[in-house]
Amino acid sequence: AVFSFFLFEKRAQLVDGWNYMGGEIGKTAAALDKNSGTDLAAKLTSENLSTVNYAQMQQELPKLAQSAEELVKQRDELADALAQVARNLGLGKQPAAAELQKVASYKAPMAQVVAGSKDYYRHTEDLLAAVVASARLMKTEKTVTAALLRFGQANWKRDYQAVDDRINTMLRRDKDFSDGATRIARSIGVTKAVPMDPAHHVASLETVRSEGDALRRRANELNAQLTEAKNRIKNLEQVIQERNGQISDLTEQRDRKNRELFRICQALGLEAPRAPIDDGSAEALQLVRTQEKGRVIEVDRKFGFLVVSLGKNTRVEEKFGNRINYVNPLIPEGAVLTIARNMPSGQAEFICKVKLVKVDDNCSIGEVIDPQSAGKPQADDLVFLDDEEIAKILKNRK
Repeated sequence: AVFSFFLFEKRAQLVDGWNYMGGEIGKTAAALDKNSGTDLAAKLTSENLSTVNYAQMQQELPKLAQSAEELVKQRDELADALAQVARNLGLGKQPAAAELQKVASYKAPMAQVVAGSKDYYRHTEDLLAAVVASARLMKTEKTVTAALLRFGQANWKRDYQAVDDRINTMLRRDKDFSDGATRIARSIGVTKAVPMDPAHHVASLETVRSEGDALRRRANELNAQLTEAKNRIKNLEQVIQERNGQISDLTEQRDRKNRELFRICQALGLEAPRAPIDDGSAEALQLVRTQEKGRVIEVDRKFGFLVVSLGKNTRVEEKFGNRINYVNPLIPEGAVLTIARNMPSGQAEFICKVKLVKVDDNCSIGEVIDPQSAGKPQADDLVFLDDEEIAKILKNRK
């Protein structure tokens, strides 16, 4: 009876301890569930963990260990992420992930990362403010603001380009000014060096100015002489007018004789005086090759196109008497050009044929017709139209 009493008492203590442990496990599960998106506490209830529901406990209790493992994994990943953030930002103090994982000591290194990121943000904002202030001083064509340049703006490089463009414009203007001052110095006869670097440009400009003043005094003297010469020229103007009248009469006589010569040639069945070559004629297209007007300017092998020097403003030269007649061959879009190498040497090498897909004023873009079998064109290769293509172009024009 005594042993039964003690056994019953121990059993009561065991049940109370078991129930207390179940309650603490439930509290732990609730703590793990908080803001975690899990429902562990709903399954690890006192009822499921009671001594009378042992089978249910065996099924649900392992989930507590799994949740703890996931929580530890998440903690480690967050620690690694914070350490990576510190490294990416280039913070002076970069805590290791192990420091951020320790429960007893994570707060100090975490505060370092937070403080460092704030400093980085302030530094970035100060830098953006400086860039915006510089853009305002340089009077960029497009208004540049910090909002356009902040992290996350997809087109911040495009918006910042306004600053680069303005800097490049100022650099070009500075170079043009320096080059212009140097050329002016040479033009007015300055013999000593006029360096235009920041340390010497003031003295150099003073040298140019003084020499310019001397040149102006000389110009005044020459103006006086010019006035005298103008008076002499006035006396010659009457003579020139008389000569112009004579030239006009002679020009009219020449034109009349040309017309008579043309009629005589027609009457006698002789070849009439030749007219100039027309724009877009077969002769003009042939001269593109004979005068070597077409050359490969650039080859883009990545995208399979090339640029040639033929365009809407291309002109060939026809000698017409003692003058040069400039003729436009009118090369159309879609024309097929032949590319060759070493033409003047007598050992011409056929490279490939290209089709013009776009004709601009001074150049055109072409695509190789058969990239697999064609040779590889190079810059400075000769480009021309063969006889068959010229005939096709003339037929299409008709």
